Amino acid sequence: MALGRIVHILLTFALVNSVSAVDPFGEQLKREDRCTLGTAFVDTVYRRMDELTKRLDAQQVQIEGREQPVAFTATFAAPDIQNLYTGEPLKFNRVLFNSGSGYNYKTGIFTAPSAGTYVFYLHIMKNLGHNDDVEVDLYKDTQLLVRAGACCSEHISGANMATVHLEEGQTMHLRLSRGSKLWGFLHSTFSGFKLSPN
Repeated sequence: MALGRIVHILLTFALVNSVSAVDPFGEQLKREDRCTLGTAFVDTVYRRMDELTKRLDAQQVQIEGREQPVAFTATFAAPDIQNLYTGEPLKFNRVLFNSGSGYNYKTGIFTAPSAGTYVFYLHIMKNLGHNDDVEVDLYKDTQLLVRAGACCSEHISGANMATVHLEEGQTMHLRLSRGSKLWGFLHSTFSGFKLSPN
């Protein structure tokens, strides 16, 4: 605000001493009248600058209040995923997108960076040449939420999704509950995103 006052004084001084205000009849206005006009002009400019500064400050607060989007999609780097064990998190080790850094490809676990409502989607495909049925479960911490299955013949896929509320630090992961093989690359995926804040 001190800088604004200095600008105000300098503008007033410059207008009073350099502007030659002329009335409609061509006569030079008195010095006092010029001073009054200059001061009114500078006051208007200063008031407008103050309004704009307040609006910018309010917008800055809104921008800073927004949190980073949270979303991820991961798949397997290899095409033929074998020797998987039931009860362990599936490690989708090829991350296609990970805004908010919630998904850890080394563990296969998503950890909520902030509280809110989240949506998770899983898609699996049976491995080529293997006839065993496959089932994959989505867990919130240790709670089973939904299951996707693929059975009967090769290249059959299954999918499911869930909408859940997570507190900061809660986890989501997929576990194989039946079978031991999946078709990787882009055919089996694990995705999630934050729908809304707490």
